Amino acid sequence: MIARFLRNFFWSLLVGVLLTWLYLSYVRAGAHEAILIEDRYTGLDPRVLLPGQTRMVWQMANPGRVHLHRVDIGPRVLSLNYRRPLAQSELLGLDEAFYVQADLRIDFSLDPQRSDALFRRLGRPDWSELDAYLRLRLSLLLDREMERINPNDAALNGLERQLYAYFNESALLQMNEELAAEGVHVDKLWPVRLYTPDPARYQAMLQNAPQILAQKLERIRVVDDARARQDASRITDEAYVSRMQRMGELMERFPQLRSYLAIDRLGNQVQVYVVPYEGWNGGAPLTPGDLVPPQGRRNQSAAPGAGPAAAPAPPAGAGGGRFQDLTPP
Repeated sequence: MIARFLRNFFWSLLVGVLLTWLYLSYVRAGAHEAILIEDRYTGLDPRVLLPGQTRMVWQMANPGRVHLHRVDIGPRVLSLNYRRPLAQSELLGLDEAFYVQADLRIDFSLDPQRSDALFRRLGRPDWSELDAYLRLRLSLLLDREMERINPNDAALNGLERQLYAYFNESALLQMNEELAAEGVHVDKLWPVRLYTPDPARYQAMLQNAPQILAQKLERIRVVDDARARQDASRITDEAYVSRMQRMGELMERFPQLRSYLAIDRLGNQVQVYVVPYEGWNGGAPLTPGDLVPPQGRRNQSAAPGAGPAAAPAPPAGAGGGRFQDLTPP
């Protein structure tokens, strides 16, 4: 009884593992998608899984070994906001009012059999980079066409009309020729908005180029000076905070440093007087004349022919003696 139960359990477990393996290995592409299979050890499989096809990928039973790159083959929509500055616009720091602008809507689709070639040209192995890659390729194409139509910004008067003619006639064919190797087919091109700078305004800005450059350099100088002052203030503050932190640590270890710091912060103009012992004065209160500053004592001792300073004998009387600071200089 137990042996038969164990035998049935073993076969049930084996069948369950086999069914799980088959389920994990089964890959099916949707009606509008292609799948590229990348093995971590063998690399990208050149056999693209076309729309509606199925395949058993046995390596998927090993978690993390196989990655499926799914891509919608279309129809897809790409929005391209093309901007090209005129010859002197960037040098003078002019805004986009002096840029040739074209907002385009591009309907396209992908050839699933060539999707592996397109995938290998992306910036990184991820289909989310596809739109950025196509914008780059088409912008370079439009740059070449702009150099042909308007090589030196001399045809601004009729440039907008030429651009409409280009996008409605030959642009679609050129884009398909540009992207044919990657399996990208442009189905429709819509010039949503076109803009060209005003020629008279652009010429007026060129005539004022020296003043514009001088103002731009002055703004740069002001900003650099402000940043330099900000950096200097930040460095000074950091040094002060660091010094205070070290001083706090020392005062925590040596509390007697508080008295030293209080004395060390006294200015150079502070005068120090030596007050005599109270019993010397016979208990009588001191008057301002009883105290002699150190400068007076040093001046007296520096007189020509004077010998070593000696303490004068205090005269008798109730008024007491006159005291001087006799500490060595």
